[in-house]
Amino acid sequence: MAITSIKTKDTRFSKRLNWKPQIQDWRALDWQQYYHHGNEIVEGYLYARINVTPPIKIKGRWNAKVIKISKTIPWHRDWSTKCAINTVLNKDLSKAGHFEINNEKHWYRSAILDVTKKHRAVVYDEPRLIIKISIFDEDYETICERFASQFM
Repeated sequence: MAITSIKTKDTRFSKRLNWKPQIQDWRALDWQQYYHHGNEIVEGYLYARINVTPPIKIKGRWNAKVIKISKTIPWHRDWSTKCAINTVLNKDLSKAGHFEINNEKHWYRSAILDVTKKHRAVVYDEPRLIIKISIFDEDYETICERFASQFM
C-alpha cells in the first residue's frame, strides 16, 4: 500500500487533522517557486512554509507548507522525504484533481502518502491547495502504524 486515506470515527484525530492555520489571507503568504531536486523548476507548483503542529507525533525532522498546484505535476519521487501527510483544502474535491500512485487514482481529503514511490498530482478545474507535512526520518509504514495505534 502506498496511500492510506485517513478515515476514522475518532474525533480526536479528526479535530487534529482537520486543523487549518489561522491565516487571514492565503494570498499574503510568502509564496515561492518549487525546484525539484533543488534545480529543476516545476511549473505550476508554488509553496509557502507554515508553522503548524503535526496531527500525530513525528520523531525526527519534518516541515510543513501550503502547496498551490495549478498544473499537473509529472511523475516523480520526493527527494529526501520518506512520507507525507497531506490535507486538501479545496472545498470541492471533484474540481481539485486527484493523486496517482502505482497507476491508481486517489481522491482524498486527508491521507498519509508513501512519496518514495513514483507519483503525480493531476489538476482539474481549479488549483489544488494542500497542507503538506513532509517527514524525513520516518517511513510510511512507521507513520501508518503510529496513526493506527493512536486513533484506530
